[in-house]
Parts: sequence; C-alpha cells; structure tokens
Amino acid sequence: MDAVFKIENWTSWNSTINDGVAATPQLPEIPPMQRRRFSFLSKMALRVILDILPNPRAIRSVFSSRHGELHRTLDLLLELTQGSPLSPAKFSQSVYNTSSGLYSINQKNTAPSTVVTSGRNSLAMAFVEAISQSICYQEKVLLVYVDEPLPEIYKAYADEQEELAAFACILSAAEFGWHAKLIADDDSSLKSPRHLASQLIAALSKSEDYFELELEAQKWIWDLKDE
Repeated sequence: MDAVFKIENWTSWNSTINDGVAATPQLPEIPPMQRRRFSFLSKMALRVILDILPNPRAIRSVFSSRHGELHRTLDLLLELTQGSPLSPAKFSQSVYNTSSGLYSINQKNTAPSTVVTSGRNSLAMAFVEAISQSICYQEKVLLVYVDEPLPEIYKAYADEQEELAAFACILSAAEFGWHAKLIADDDSSLKSPRHLASQLIAALSKSEDYFELELEAQKWIWDLKDE
C-alpha cells in the first residue's frame, strides 16, 4: 500500500467502564424494536456511522472487524451444546456483514458495501479496499471498523492487546492529503502491539502531520502532504 487520500471526517466511540462492564452505545435514532436485536458490536458500528452521517445518504462503504460477531457466534455454539433451540434473530445476525446489512437497511443505503477482515491488519486492509474503490469509482467511501476483545474462553489465543474499538471515516483518493504506506518491519512480529484501531485513533486525535503505526511484520506510515 502506497496511496494518497483525504479524510473528510472521522469519529470514534469509547465506552465508559463501570465495575468491569462496558457501557452500551446509545442509539435513540433506531426504533426500539430493531435496536434490541443488535449485538454490542453492531451498536458500536451504527453509533459511529450515525455520528458521522446523521442523515441517510447513498455512499459506498467498507466495513471491517478482526473478530466480527464472535461473541454472538459463541452464544449459538453454547446453545447447541446444551441442546437448546437456536434463536433465529441471533443466527441471522452472527455473520461478518451484520453491521453492513443493518446500516444499509436502517439508512436505506443501496450503494455497494464490502466487508474486509485480515487478522491484526484488518483495519489497514480496509483502508486499502476503501482507497482502491475511491480511485476506481471516483467517489467518497465510508469506512467503518469495529471490534471487541475475545470472549473469555478464547483469551489464551490473543496475540495483541485487545480493546473495544469503533472507528469511522469518510475518505477519498486525492493528489494531496495523507500519504500512507506499508513497509516491512521484521521486529514487529515479535511484539504484541496495541490494537491497530486504538493506535490510529490516538494518532489522529493528536493532529500530527506524521506518525507510524505497528502492524504484524509491517509499519504503517502516515505523512500529511499539503497542497
């Protein structure tokens, strides 16, 4: 990846933690009968989308998550082991494109939507996809990334400092703006870096013109190029 793009706007959502429990994103814009079926992950996705796009708009979108609806999938697997009937609502919303589908339905967005996942590098690959689509179609693209820490049963397999993450931006390919590129970094594969989305949110919040993010065996370098 070696590309130049502009970020029109971006937002993130951070949950407050009380007694070890994360506060749930509030979605007063969504009818109660609909939002009560949403998972925590889907609520995070809709929250950052509605913060950045409060009004319905036809726009291409790229959604990404490392673990996706793993918490909901685990609930279904546990129900199977107990011989309990599966919940149709849980089953229908246990896939990687759940958030994409809910957004498209609730905001009546009929533009194409893509879902990307690529391990620890999922957010970076989502940027690659979004920028590629913007170049190809000469349109702005909505990028949404959400993720949750692994369920307790899978904690032993975590290979990074996992965190709740919710990020959204509207970007477009351009001649000036952010110049982002991936370079090899053999030492990074030996580390357990902070979640990539958390690294990016922290860097963008500082409004710096240059920063480096750690990926798996790579560095992601951002450099702001003015006109």
